[in-house]
Amino acid sequence: MEFKIIKSRKSNDIEKLDFKTNFFLSYIKAKKVQHPEIKLGGPKKIAFPICIDKNEVYVFKDYEEYKSFYLMYFDYVDDNDIKGPIVVRGNKGQIVALREYMMWEIIKIRNNKFYESYTQDMIDDIHSRGNITPMEALDYYKKTNTCIPGNYGIIDSRRCDFFVDCNDCRREMCTHHAEYVPDEKYKKLNLSKK
Repeated sequence: MEFKIIKSRKSNDIEKLDFKTNFFLSYIKAKKVQHPEIKLGGPKKIAFPICIDKNEVYVFKDYEEYKSFYLMYFDYVDDNDIKGPIVVRGNKGQIVALREYMMWEIIKIRNNKFYESYTQDMIDDIHSRGNITPMEALDYYKKTNTCIPGNYGIIDSRRCDFFVDCNDCRREMCTHHAEYVPDEKYKKLNLSKK
């Protein structure tokens, strides 16, 4: 499989910005960091929730390079789904985007695609084995206000810092398996299968 490299840079060669954009980034105390080399083709990358400094930004030479960053994770991404992380545009068309927000958007898009991929036939098949879907597991965890990582003994304050809301964390955690075996607590709640 051949990779298409969009732009190759030295590790400290971040896209040059105009004075006005640099001044704005300095004012908001943004820290410019080098984004990973963008390679298209081959297997898609997987994003994990990680704690990133809130003020770290990636600088892209243009919108095409910015969108290509997302295409390392997905076959297709809608422009409306990726406009949120953009902080400012430079005079020469550069895009400055919040790094943490970009990773959050990637995880959000991945989660949405995961949950949308379930067909009624798949759901019926899971139910026929006596198991529940990730959507039903998510509903259960919401209703019981359960901290899923806490249940597995992997409480990590960085994960709590990354997700703004416990429901976002639960939504991401439930994508880790295609189906779940209901426990006794779930059966006692008698949640109906949808």
